[in-house]
Amino acid sequence: EWDALVEASNGCNTVLQGNNIRVLYINYKSPTNNNVLGNEYVRKAICYAINKDAINTVAAGGLGNVTTEFIPSSYVATSPDESTFETYPYSVEKAKEMLRLAGYSDTEIANGINIGMISTYGSATGEKAKAAQVIQSNLREVGLIAEIEVQDSTVICPRFRAFDYDLGIYGDSGNYDFNNIRQQVLVDGGYQALDYSDSSVLDYEKAKELLQEGVELTDTQERLAVYTELWNMVMDTATIYPFMNMPVCVVWSEGLNP
Repeated sequence: EWDALVEASNGCNTVLQGNNIRVLYINYKSPTNNNVLGNEYVRKAICYAINKDAINTVAAGGLGNVTTEFIPSSYVATSPDESTFETYPYSVEKAKEMLRLAGYSDTEIANGINIGMISTYGSATGEKAKAAQVIQSNLREVGLIAEIEVQDSTVICPRFRAFDYDLGIYGDSGNYDFNNIRQQVLVDGGYQALDYSDSSVLDYEKAKELLQEGVELTDTQERLAVYTELWNMVMDTATIYPFMNMPVCVVWSEGLNP
């Protein structure tokens, strides 16, 4: 109803960038199709395949904020800027190049490679389900085949925590500090959906050290440098892919002067 609200507001309206994030998790430990997601080039192909602008249009009416940052650097002084880590910009050709590097022939790509299920929660007509549909279409365009399941959060989120999924779309409202990243990256840190604790994709002990170092630092720039090093490590794994902040749409009475 935003257009109608804007029309009725006589100029008293604004759209703000939310601190919330919509993110795609890629479970590199999934056993689906002989652990197809364990191949880093397949994961990178998935990231390159995603058209964030299309997701924004379909899922948020174009009012969302397309992003590469898990925590907005414009909100949090110690959150790494997108210029400092790998962001996997949308490119069909780059995605197909990654699949070739993964060992797939052009024929196999044309026939389609099964990567399992895109799981998310909420309403079947909600924004996460719509994002899943766009991502499914994006993946199909580069030769990757995925199904979609949308169920209640009480079903899906425990499965994320148990690492029982292939691809997962998750919504998180940031708490404005890198403790939020601790919750995502460390198995002993909160409600993460990825298990890096015994993996070869991320130096888990180094990640723990960097998070602890960041907590102990009080200088903003020193702390930013530590978190930038950490987030580079995480994004290089191609397992966490932030794609959009949901909009915060506000109208107010003409009698107010905000």
